[in-house]
Amino acid sequence: MKAYVELKSGMVLETNDPAMWPEAKRLSGAEGKRRLKTEAVEYLRELFAPGSTVWTKVTHVSRSGMSRNIQAYAIIDNEPRNVSGYVAKALDWPCDREEMSVKAFGCGMDMGFHLVHSLSYALYPESYDCVGPGCPSNEHSNGDRDYSPHRHDKGSAGYALHQRWM
Repeated sequence: MKAYVELKSGMVLETNDPAMWPEAKRLSGAEGKRRLKTEAVEYLRELFAPGSTVWTKVTHVSRSGMSRNIQAYAIIDNEPRNVSGYVAKALDWPCDREEMSVKAFGCGMDMGFHLVHSLSYALYPESYDCVGPGCPSNEHSNGDRDYSPHRHDKGSAGYALHQRWM
């Protein structure tokens, strides 16, 4: 059974054995999930500013074709870093811990795009600042060529990030 504990440092952990952490404070399931999601969103916002690229890689497709395991990567110091665990927490989607990938359900569309589009909404739910030429906002591709400093509304939130396949 999953339990959530907060260490003295303030770090929140999900564990199957809270007795391993006797100095830690127990948290309710709802509070633990909320805190982990908040931490994941904050970390991912540091990695992925609007206009950034999330690199994706499919590691498994179910026999039915109705789900895929997708790894999400950030490029940091010219090295790919798997951030799938954080993405899964931010989206509240399942994480395959063996493959360290996010389980995405559905078919008939580009599931990597779906994952990154959903992540964009999770990281920038209300609005974000235009990043100028190359801004991923759908407003620009629909005719708005104004790249001067302005805010994009929540209708563009899903396009705050770019997606590319590895």
